[in-house]
Amino acid sequence: MEIAALVLGIIGFILALIPGCGIILGGIPALVGLILAIIALVKKKPKKKSAIAGLVLSILAFIAMIAIPLIFGLGTYIYNSASSSITQNPISDSREYSMGQTYNGEDLRVKFVSCDKNFTEYNPGATVREGYKIVKAEFEFENKGKSTEYISSYKFDCYADDVACNKFYSVSDASFSKSLDEGEKDRAAVYFEVPENANEVIIKYSKDYSSTGKINFKVQ
Repeated sequence: MEIAALVLGIIGFILALIPGCGIILGGIPALVGLILAIIALVKKKPKKKSAIAGLVLSILAFIAMIAIPLIFGLGTYIYNSASSSITQNPISDSREYSMGQTYNGEDLRVKFVSCDKNFTEYNPGATVREGYKIVKAEFEFENKGKSTEYISSYKFDCYADDVACNKFYSVSDASFSKSLDEGEKDRAAVYFEVPENANEVIIKYSKDYSSTGKINFKVQ
């Protein structure tokens, strides 16, 4: 009887560890093992180690049957909550913001202030490739959140007809990196070398350097 209690306790404990079906598969052997272990312990026999082990394993099996579904349920709840939060509060949407329009996020506001589609006031001696022009786009940033917001020219990319354009650095203020405290505002400009015959030019700003969450500003 002691050996049977031990074996059933082991079986019940192992089956109880299987997520989703531990209660069904492990409940019966754990219950039988528990009963046999108690009976064996009640009887006055000198060797009760197997019965004690069976009793402990059966109890652990029942604990596992309760704990594992709770753990998996909590994990699923946390994952779903996080996914819902990301879905409801995206960094940006799929819209394209034209000059004069503003992207309003939960912690950052970005206004497309102005755009010079044929900028020529760059440094003397700078070379622009034949068939290309320089586009200057100016933006205003406002930190609406509680934590410091980091803005940088390196978070901008430009695409002409879905082809990446080169940044243009032959301007005194072509590069910037700033930290905005809560409620602070600032303006900055970015410059790109764009094909003269491009039909569509989109400047993208990434709040966190990721490949997702781009804010799209339409130049033309």
